[in-house]
Amino acid sequence: NREDVLKELIQVNPHPSSCFQSIFKNKNVNLLQAICYAYSSFEIFFPFNAAMTLREYSKVIKTITCALSELSKQRKKMLNPLTILYRGVHKLDLEGYIPESLKGYWPSFTSVFTSLEDCKEYVKEKGSVIFVISLSSRACHPNVVLENGWTDYKLNSREVLLFPFFSFVIEKIETGEDGYSYFYINSLAFKTKINKIFIFFFF
Repeated sequence: NREDVLKELIQVNPHPSSCFQSIFKNKNVNLLQAICYAYSSFEIFFPFNAAMTLREYSKVIKTITCALSELSKQRKKMLNPLTILYRGVHKLDLEGYIPESLKGYWPSFTSVFTSLEDCKEYVKEKGSVIFVISLSSRACHPNVVLENGWTDYKLNSREVLLFPFFSFVIEKIETGEDGYSYFYINSLAFKTKINKIFIFFFF
């Protein structure tokens, strides 16, 4: 499995760094940690997200299924339901964005914070959007709590990766006195053909 995932990610980006490859070849690093580390690197982050957004799932399906399989063995790495999370989106990323519905989903892995202050530090720019995310106990989406060494960045707080196809409903939108726009969202069960993979491992 480890070799298959590495081959797949090299196909996503044919010029991976030696550091990225060494993480996968290090048997002391478990596969879930290696995948999280790879995803956080710029060389994998952008082409992986592009494949997911364009629905070219066959390019990354081994990576997703292996990550889910490893996560199912390490359930303690997942957050408990009813946890509040925060995702910051820079103002420029939402220019021209008009939601067609109160429901939506994020197609790829999504990095979120457990601390509102750390989320604000990430986006910084006033007028940016902060998603206040409530994980439902009835639709707790697969997620993994990152640790130092699981990402290319030094973590000052708990960072969490939501797995692809996190589906949500917007409950409320408001502008805070601090200048940020707040989207309050609740997680939903998301049913698609590829989502059957999640059901196989977790339900």
